[in-house]
Amino acid sequence: AGPGTMVPPQVEQAKASEGSTTKAGMTKAGPGSGYPAAAQLGGGAPVAPGARAEAGGDGAVSKERSDGQPPCSVYAVSDLHTDYPQNMKLLREMPAYPDDAVIAAGDVSHQLSVMKETLQILKNKFKHVFFCPGNHDLWLHKDDGCKDSFEKFAKLQALCDELGVHTKP
Repeated sequence: AGPGTMVPPQVEQAKASEGSTTKAGMTKAGPGSGYPAAAQLGGGAPVAPGARAEAGGDGAVSKERSDGQPPCSVYAVSDLHTDYPQNMKLLREMPAYPDDAVIAAGDVSHQLSVMKETLQILKNKFKHVFFCPGNHDLWLHKDDGCKDSFEKFAKLQALCDELGVHTKP
């Protein structure tokens, strides 16, 4: 199938690589990994496992990558705690995955300024960034100016919207 051609999920499922842990310590989603290999991006059309779609596009699947590797991988990471300088340093030094997606599954930072920097770094390293807040992300910090965690959640949502980080399916 050529670029823009929809490939039946069962064909892509057979081609998708097994889930594994990368050198960066992130978990790759895929068959046998315990994590789903499919995602919904942009137009809401299902994306075949192992395939890539443009966010906001028509859901057409493209199997082409700029580095000649197999189609898009989805990585999952949590508990980055980038308010610790050594964790932020590791994130900055991590290689880029410009054709892939990452799910930041909470506990990034309780400081909005650190959260913003962290999400910007991820946006510079991955084609798609998804975020789901954890309990640490909703802790109140004197510099956030929030009266409660509901207000903090709204500010996190606005920050993600501003940066183009996905928070919804």
